[in-house]
Amino acid sequence: HHRGVLLIPLKTPLQPGEAETLTIRYSGEALFALDQDCYWVVNTWPWYPMNGFHDRTRFAATVHHPAHLRMAGTGTTVSAEEADGVRTERWEETVPVHFPSMIIGNFTTVEEGVTPSGVKIRAFFTPAEEQHAGEAIGETMRVIQFYEDLYGPFPFAEVDVAEMRVNM
Repeated sequence: HHRGVLLIPLKTPLQPGEAETLTIRYSGEALFALDQDCYWVVNTWPWYPMNGFHDRTRFAATVHHPAHLRMAGTGTTVSAEEADGVRTERWEETVPVHFPSMIIGNFTTVEEGVTPSGVKIRAFFTPAEEQHAGEAIGETMRVIQFYEDLYGPFPFAEVDVAEMRVNM
């Protein structure tokens, strides 16, 4: 780890189209406080494989956080458990993405049905702003439908819309 960049020398250079699986374990304070009870998981650039602005990769992440908070982000929630005041969530994304992001906060979670094509949409808003969650769900459904009409099936199983802090 050098100047905020994680450098991993590979045993041998990869040929075009070849893949390598890396397992990275991080322990420490990885949260940036956006406001009281709302945290952004520190930027992914130190640990997420990127070489320029166009690289994409799949990922899996396990996050532990206080049980009274909820997490929104990139990927599909594959499991969530609570024990001793800690919530442990496992997130995976099988479609290569450029920049995964996660936010943890005192959210009121609103889950609606799915789009006609089966995409699950969730809206995460603070209790003070939860009245806007239905609006966000409806707009997200319209946006997904618009792009599916242009480009075909949406490639992700879930979409989270999250308020980063009150009015943001």
